[in-house]
Amino acid sequence: MQDATIWKPDSCQNCRCQGDIVICKPAVCRNPQCAFEKGEVLQIAANRCCPECVLRTHGSCHHEGRIHAHGTEWVSSPCSVCSCTHGEVRCTPQPCPPLSCGHQELEFIPEGSCCPVCVGPGKPCSYEGRVFQDGEDWRLSRCARCVCSNGVAQCFTAQCPPLFCNQDETIVRVPGKCCPRCSARSCSATGQVYEHGEQWSENACTTCICDRGEVRCHRQACPPLRCEKGQSRARRHGECCEACVSPAGSCSYDGIVRYQDEMWKGSACEFCMCDRGQVTCQTGECAKEECAQGEELIHLDGKCCPECISRNSYCVYGEKEEFMSSNASEATRIPEGETWEVGSCKVCECRGAQVTCYEPSCPPCPVATLAVKVKGQCCPDCTLVHCHKDCLTCSQSPDHCDLCQDPTKLLQNGRCVHSCGLGFYQASDRCLACQPQCAACTSGLECSSCRPPLLMQHGQCVPTCVDGFFQDRHSCAVCHESCAACWGPTEKNCLACRDALQVLREGGCESSCGEGFYNKQGICKACDQSCKSCGPNSTTCLTCTEKTVLLDGKCIPECPGGYYANATGKCKVCHNSCASCSGPTASHCIACAHPNVLRQGYCLPSCGEDFYPDHGVCKACHSSCLTCVGPEPSHCTQCKKPEEGLQVEQLSGVDVPSGECLSQCRAQFYLENTGLCEACHQSCFGCAGKSPHNCTSCQPPRVLLDGQCLSQCPDGYFNQEDSCKECHPTCRQCHGPSESNCTSCHPHVTLMGGSCRTNCKEEQFLNLMGYCADCHPLCQHCTADLHNTGSVCLRCQDARYLLLGDHCAPDCPSGYYVEKGACERCHSSCRTCQGRGPFSCTSCDTNLVLSHIGTCTTTCFPGHYLDDNHACQLSLLSCSSGDIQENSLKCHLSSPPPKIVMFSPFKNDRYCARYWYLDFSSVVCSKCDWSCSACKGPLRTDCLQCMDGYVLQDGACVEQCSRQFYRDLGLCKSCGSHCLQCQGPQECTRCEGPFLLLEAQCVQECGKGYFVDRASHRCTACPRGCLQCSHRDQCHLCDHGFFLKSGLCVLNCVPGFSSLSFNGTCAGKIHTPSLHVNGSLTLAIGSMKPLDFSFLNVQDQDGRVEDLLFHVVSTPTNGRLVLSKNGKEVQLDKAGHFSWKDVKEKKVRFVHSKEKPRKGYFSLKISDQQFFSEPQLINIQAFSTQAPYVLRNEILHISRGESRSITTQLLDIRDDDNPQDVVVEVLDPPLHGQLLQMLRAPSAPIYQFRLDELSRGLLHYAHDGSDSVSDVAVLQVNDGHSFQNILFHIKTAPKNDGGLQLVANSMVWVPEGGMLQITNRILQAEAPGVSASEIIYKITQDHPQFGDVVLLVNMPADSPADEGQHLPDGRTATPTSTFTQQDINEGIIWYRHSGAPAQSDSFRFQVSSAADAQTHLESRTFNIAILPQTPEAPKLSLGASLHMT
Repeated sequence: MQDATIWKPDSCQNCRCQGDIVICKPAVCRNPQCAFEKGEVLQIAANRCCPECVLRTHGSCHHEGRIHAHGTEWVSSPCSVCSCTHGEVRCTPQPCPPLSCGHQELEFIPEGSCCPVCVGPGKPCSYEGRVFQDGEDWRLSRCARCVCSNGVAQCFTAQCPPLFCNQDETIVRVPGKCCPRCSARSCSATGQVYEHGEQWSENACTTCICDRGEVRCHRQACPPLRCEKGQSRARRHGECCEACVSPAGSCSYDGIVRYQDEMWKGSACEFCMCDRGQVTCQTGECAKEECAQGEELIHLDGKCCPECISRNSYCVYGEKEEFMSSNASEATRIPEGETWEVGSCKVCECRGAQVTCYEPSCPPCPVATLAVKVKGQCCPDCTLVHCHKDCLTCSQSPDHCDLCQDPTKLLQNGRCVHSCGLGFYQASDRCLACQPQCAACTSGLECSSCRPPLLMQHGQCVPTCVDGFFQDRHSCAVCHESCAACWGPTEKNCLACRDALQVLREGGCESSCGEGFYNKQGICKACDQSCKSCGPNSTTCLTCTEKTVLLDGKCIPECPGGYYANATGKCKVCHNSCASCSGPTASHCIACAHPNVLRQGYCLPSCGEDFYPDHGVCKACHSSCLTCVGPEPSHCTQCKKPEEGLQVEQLSGVDVPSGECLSQCRAQFYLENTGLCEACHQSCFGCAGKSPHNCTSCQPPRVLLDGQCLSQCPDGYFNQEDSCKECHPTCRQCHGPSESNCTSCHPHVTLMGGSCRTNCKEEQFLNLMGYCADCHPLCQHCTADLHNTGSVCLRCQDARYLLLGDHCAPDCPSGYYVEKGACERCHSSCRTCQGRGPFSCTSCDTNLVLSHIGTCTTTCFPGHYLDDNHACQLSLLSCSSGDIQENSLKCHLSSPPPKIVMFSPFKNDRYCARYWYLDFSSVVCSKCDWSCSACKGPLRTDCLQCMDGYVLQDGACVEQCSRQFYRDLGLCKSCGSHCLQCQGPQECTRCEGPFLLLEAQCVQECGKGYFVDRASHRCTACPRGCLQCSHRDQCHLCDHGFFLKSGLCVLNCVPGFSSLSFNGTCAGKIHTPSLHVNGSLTLAIGSMKPLDFSFLNVQDQDGRVEDLLFHVVSTPTNGRLVLSKNGKEVQLDKAGHFSWKDVKEKKVRFVHSKEKPRKGYFSLKISDQQFFSEPQLINIQAFSTQAPYVLRNEILHISRGESRSITTQLLDIRDDDNPQDVVVEVLDPPLHGQLLQMLRAPSAPIYQFRLDELSRGLLHYAHDGSDSVSDVAVLQVNDGHSFQNILFHIKTAPKNDGGLQLVANSMVWVPEGGMLQITNRILQAEAPGVSASEIIYKITQDHPQFGDVVLLVNMPADSPADEGQHLPDGRTATPTSTFTQQDINEGIIWYRHSGAPAQSDSFRFQVSSAADAQTHLESRTFNIAILPQTPEAPKLSLGASLHMT
């Protein structure tokens, strides 16, 4: 959570994240100021803590000291649910979930339960005066439970997993939990101990929390306080900061001062308030609570009203993981409160979201008995069997020894052997298995031989030899010092190099691979034969030998199609328009892909003007041709000069006319606007078009009139040089153009002297009807129109006017032209004109254009373009070089300004204006890319010159050259081979991989005096005087005259350092090595563990850590350090040392001394043989691998109200590796008595004791005198790692005020053929007021079969020799069947074994009192276990007890 986050874990608690700790405080309820006199009451809303004011609702209920509103519901007792309806309380049984019992099972409601459970049909059990049905279980205590199984009560204790806490953790016991857990260190403050996470208040303002052993406190800061007039400052009870309180008066309640309007809780549902010095208390009413699905109404302790609590809590339980795991892979969600069985003898339950499993509490089997599992039983039967003859004791099976008869023998997997077998090593009196890979070993860490196919390497069996070793038969031998890995012992047998700066070449370690090789992960591999150099990690060629070129990492004789060889010998791809090329751009093509053709280095869709295609190459046409199909003058398809016409002679190809270009078309041909000489109409000799109306000359004798060839001229015309000329308007026929050339006149007119005259007045004319008619008013003299009915004006009134038909006009209208003072109609093809005929047009109709020869045609002639006036203008293409020089203005002005095609003044070559280029295919100037000022094509990469501010690079205009180019006079030039960035020619600043930059050149290897800076791909110079270095300040080899000191080459070693001439170094250091310890050294008690770098962290800034030495500063306090050398262990004492390599190879070991404490320490420091690090403490923590076990757990019989000792005859707990660390915790104390320690606190119950207190008889059970018949205590035995919960049972009987009572009858062990003293700790009876001599034991039946009960007494020297067995001390062992308690107390009652082979013996006896011969106890059995005799059994020392356990 973020700092200052506030939340409520429950309704009555407020928590706040303060820094990095959580501070929680109880909620403080403010007085809601209810008007009680108006019927308001305090009501607690659902899931709230503090009350609020509401009007009293009618029908509320009072129940068990609480007020419930109408319609509310609550749980009254575990088995009933109550509700309030109109003031009436109704309680009903709590609903139970549906129950489905199995075959022959019955429904049964256990005592104290609400709902029935399924029970079996077997016999019930009686326990503590209660009867339990078959299959019914009950909780014996917090950590123990029992189940009735067909009349037998089987009890279980909670099962606890082993714990191994970290060094900074301790084992803590959580209240209410059966198993402990690891927790961070506790805190001690104000005389109390607080667990990690526990919170407490030092005062009202300071809250503290224990955080991993550190007390962290937060003091509440009080804000500034300003009180209103009349108020005073006061600190309320439990509050930190002062508050403004009313002067109305304070109250005293339970010795605490309360202030006006203050509210506090008197009890769970009672809220008290201070009002003007008087305390009034009101009972809070519970509001209606409606729980959501999955919730239930629960009444929590300390809360007034029930709250809705989720029922969805559950446990996570995995079959393979016996304890709770929230992320178990195969886990099951178990609902809260559910109980289930795991197998037949393990019961688990889910409580508080935690799984607790219970295992049977079975009494241990005595020594010399075997635990035999019985089907259907959780606890085994203890069976007396004969152990194997080699066994002193056995378990699991008769031939599985726990101890050996012969103490010189060793125990190996339950067998007694003279020496450890193959695959085992001796550890004390046992043979332990070697590591699985060892065939034989000397310890658990080192092998002496290996199982095939493993190999021996420094005492370890490995599948393959590690780096630095090679296989030599069945072991790993060390490589030459230059090799990191090898296949043999010499310097030429390397497989990898030890020096990271060296590379492996042909088995030897060299400084570099050299030419013809490449470095692949430190190994020099041969390049391909064609390569000059290759790499960096493959055979890919980087440079090639002479006469070969580089393509895709391979050297080939020449570049394939689509590629060209650049200056560095690399094949580069051609422009995408080229099939093959000589350079990178579109102008470097030397061959094209079909159907494109090659012209002047370009691949074009067609050759364009002046060229024709010949096998994919454009060749020049004849100079007269603009386009052609061959080189001859007769191969033209278009003419270069627009005024020339193409006289077609043959067809070349498909519909492509070709021929010769003529300045004038041949006879009977005309120049069409297509540029071709087309044939005239058959009637014409010369023409301007195909039509018979387009004739320009006729074949005699025909004559030309208005473009037609006629047989003769019509009336009004005369023949002049084969053309019909117009007569004078007054003549009908004539022989010349004047009015005196008439040869005939129209009717009514007289011919006089070659002239046609009339008698009409001036301004009149004689019409064709013979009458004189008036001329047009503007006309002064006119004549009749011979072709129409009107007149033709011959002279105007105004001499400035022009003749126009029958009248005069100041100007000629459109479609007319001026000729000899008259307006004449233009040729029919013209819209306007400037003279007679089809060649005098000045404008045309909209569907026609005005050609350059004055005709109206459909399109312009070749070499001409259409201007904005719809007139054809001569293009510059049509201007000859002479035209440009002589009349350049005309040519220029007659061309369109943008798309200009010009001829060079010096060559007959075409070119375009600036910013344009000549498109060869269309012979049109097209616009360059915006970045070019001159170009050869439309692309941005077709530039030839650039705009200001740009520079040309590979045909493109850029603002600045890219990294692989440098700027030179407006051009970007290539940096050169392998260079990615440069400042000029031979001035590289960055190289392409894998090349490295060395003094402005790109190289593959840096060479001496330089090191590779991988980050920048540069060869950086080593420091002055350094021949070989791996960094700027890390030199490895110095030049002659220099000395190596701390990675630098110096001329002289500074004071404090000595010059070592044999290796050119200065003996001295700047930084001392450092040693850090991570965690603790943990191992099993009495075991061995090697030191390793998992917790030893070493550093040396000035050298290699491999050269460091470890020094022992102080030896271990609970064991010893040993160094393994040549299979032997040498103890390391103070000032002893070992190497880094010894630690790496696990040759340095700590051996824990079993008899010493589990926690200890030792200290080490490291040195570089000159400087030492600070000593570091290594903590040792040994843990038990052998869990404590219960050897004996018998029932304590006691009378009511009495106290009795608990000895090892009743409860015997053992631990084979650390009995001194075993602690017995009282998890659940007895219910009807107390466990007491008679020395520590004879009257106060104890909750913890140790094994020595138990063996010394200091532990007592004191019964409380109640009528109970039994009692039980749950004890938890632990050695700090393993935990076992056991049940200790007590049987109580009514106090026997005058009766006889047997208080001890324990099973004993005796050696075969030996004797055992029966003491009062083994066999004891007592009765109030009866002396020991009056208590009589009598062997009634079943006398011992393999021995006798004997009385050891002093006999007179003259006693008969046949009375008993005479012992060396003068006493006699006499068999007896009767003895007293006094005899037992005096130690003269013994059991003597006959030596016969047997596992056990017994006898039955009765106890009676001499004071009351009629009273005796029921017959009891005394059991003896017989231990097999060793070959050299110790002799009986009289006066000593042979009681064995």
